[in-house]
Amino acid sequence: MIVAGSTDAAEVKAAARAVLLRQPGVRTEYLEVVDPEEMQPVEQIDGPVRVTGAVWLGSIRLIDNMLCQRGGRRAG
Repeated sequence: MIVAGSTDAAEVKAAARAVLLRQPGVRTEYLEVVDPEEMQPVEQIDGPVRVTGAVWLGSIRLIDNMLCQRGGRRAG
């Protein structure tokens, strides 16, 4: 969604959570869209952002992040 031009962080998080909820055995601990340097949540996406999250796959906790920007490819 971010690459396609979405600017609303809440919409992006809701869409990502919806995808995760459809997966059996997956539980989202947190999912956030943050400023890539300050690592603080953003409401509007107006430049590169980092999508961070922790999800459980059964008893395994996965933590990851991805740098994204609008109107282009995933960054990094």
